[in-house]
Amino acid sequence: MHWLLQRVLVGTSHRQTIAKYSKGFDQSLGVLTISSAATLGVGVASPFATVNAFYGLSGEYSIFTAVMELFKAGEGGIALGIAALIIALPVYGIATAFDLWYKHELQGVKFEKMSGRSALCSNLWFITFAAAAALIFHIQTSNPDVILHQSVYSLLLSLVLQKIALTRISKLISMVQFRS
Repeated sequence: MHWLLQRVLVGTSHRQTIAKYSKGFDQSLGVLTISSAATLGVGVASPFATVNAFYGLSGEYSIFTAVMELFKAGEGGIALGIAALIIALPVYGIATAFDLWYKHELQGVKFEKMSGRSALCSNLWFITFAAAAALIFHIQTSNPDVILHQSVYSLLLSLVLQKIALTRISKLISMVQFRS
């Protein structure tokens, strides 16, 4: 394997991270995590839907701008729920996967704490996915004039990639802890 590709997939060779001991498909988990972050950015920042009279919103909105406009319209609870479940939890999960993959060494102090956080993020993923599906369903059924845009698929793809990465990293962590 070319040294540059190896460095992107596994990271630096002197660090004893979980990426260094991965084999086969698992070597691409770092790229999968980065892809999940990129598609989450597209899903949150690109126009998500064109709505008419949806909690006081009318027009074309991304998830991020919709949260800001919902706060301005006095729907802070809904805005906070969307921001926490659709934006913050996926960012937290991706950051955890990235830190475990590239940053924390297996014998490091923070590795044990981060492995527990990975299991938590893997479980919280179900809440995030259910919230995203409920949001899409509610937007679609609230008004027949609603138009969903392609960033809906980017958001869902990001969540699926995140779940794959978190699940595989958790399995690698359990293998490493079992062998130690």
